[in-house]
Amino acid sequence: MTRFETALTQRRIVFQRLALDYAFHSAAMDPIRDGLVTSLEGLEARAAGIPMYSSVTGALVDSTFPGVDLGPSYWWRNVREPVNFEAAIRAMAADGINTFVEIGPRAVLASYLTEITKPLSVAAAVMPSLTRHESGQARVVALIAQLEVTGALRNASRAPPGPARYVDLPHYPWQRERYWHPVTAESEGKLTRQIEHPLLGYALAGEALHWENHLDIAKLPTYADHAVGGGAVFPAAGFVEMALAAGRARRRVEHRSEALPQVIEELEILAPLLLDADRSRTVRLRLDAPMAALPS
Repeated sequence: MTRFETALTQRRIVFQRLALDYAFHSAAMDPIRDGLVTSLEGLEARAAGIPMYSSVTGALVDSTFPGVDLGPSYWWRNVREPVNFEAAIRAMAADGINTFVEIGPRAVLASYLTEITKPLSVAAAVMPSLTRHESGQARVVALIAQLEVTGALRNASRAPPGPARYVDLPHYPWQRERYWHPVTAESEGKLTRQIEHPLLGYALAGEALHWENHLDIAKLPTYADHAVGGGAVFPAAGFVEMALAAGRARRRVEHRSEALPQVIEELEILAPLLLDADRSRTVRLRLDAPMAALPS
């Protein structure tokens, strides 16, 4: 496939690789023939309400067209044989059809229709039912207006008068299977934890008075102005706030009054904490009970 794509690129042929694991219209589909035909047994075709041009036969198919069976064998041919899209469009143009509406979420056939009809000197009008930027009733009304202009639709009363009625489509069956791994004693609870303080971060599971956070310029944009030597440095006041927040958390654990004053003595910053815009710094703070004295 890569060699084929390289050859197309060298010849400046536009292509797009499809995210499919099957190859329609090739010998790779032969193994499913018997199963497909068997599963479609009993399928009976009725006369079409409007003329049908088949991309399998490349011609008109209706109740008066001889020799065409729209049963299981036809749909197998639709899977296995080449797509006669161009032949079908040429047959439509020969019958005087020059207005085409592509019904689908994305317009992918418009360029092909133009390439096919242009050499035939047919002034074809090609329009999509939906686009990437237009959908819903507004797009349908615009499409009807385009059809009116081209002369393909001469009855303006077909346009919906107001908001359409929503119809509840069939839902997919829910398997209702849970894929969450059961919580064990070894779990750190990272999926359910909540941040306790903007600087302290999250309380670590299983460890009292121990927090972890991820700090960066994106999370703390105001700290980008605290630059030293061209780099953003976490300010000393931030360490002070983290220590005070940890002290308040300890008081709540020990059911002490938070109104009591807190004092920080002998604060020493051994190394600067440099903040980066590209990656976060993992910061942990642990409050060692014997080293933190609280007034009674």
